[in-house]
Amino acid sequence: MSKATSEKILSAALTLMESKPVSLVTFREIAAEAGISHMAPYRHFKSRLEVFGKLAEEGHEILGGLLNQVIEKFPVDPEKQILTTGLTYYDFSIEYPIHFKLMFMEPLLDKRSDRPESLIKAARSSYEVFLKMIHNAQMKEVISPKLDPREVAFILWSSVHGSTVLCQNLDLSKTVGSIDTRKSIQHAGKAILAGFRTN
Repeated sequence: MSKATSEKILSAALTLMESKPVSLVTFREIAAEAGISHMAPYRHFKSRLEVFGKLAEEGHEILGGLLNQVIEKFPVDPEKQILTTGLTYYDFSIEYPIHFKLMFMEPLLDKRSDRPESLIKAARSSYEVFLKMIHNAQMKEVISPKLDPREVAFILWSSVHGSTVLCQNLDLSKTVGSIDTRKSIQHAGKAILAGFRTN
């Protein structure tokens, strides 16, 4: 596969999805946007879904890198790691909205679909950063060592993701009134930590 051409295709797909729903983006439009023949995308990707999957993979890699930076910034403060994670996740969704949407697009999450191993690996890697933070917190007894770290990491991820999706998809001013989104995400993190602290 020509790396330069495949990157053109991915970049073109991102550009198109900024102005229209993912489901309406066609290979022919991607080819036109990339400045290549309408059949060229098929020489690099089997389907549109494979293009979307590659972009989702990129998203997980970017997110994982950002979350690892949080750990590096606060190496001995797991509580700060966890509280900063929520804002980092939210900021990622704002800066990379198409990647974020594709990372959790239903066809790419369908257990029955033939998902590329590289996508599965990238998704697992970003989750494992959450898990690493929980291990760090348990070592410092910020979170009870008796708890299953995988369960705590899942709850943390679910809370952060749910808050982020709500902030993206709803006009919060019309549903819950005027709130400080970033402060609310941090409060959610503090509430989770409070529930898991060592007694």
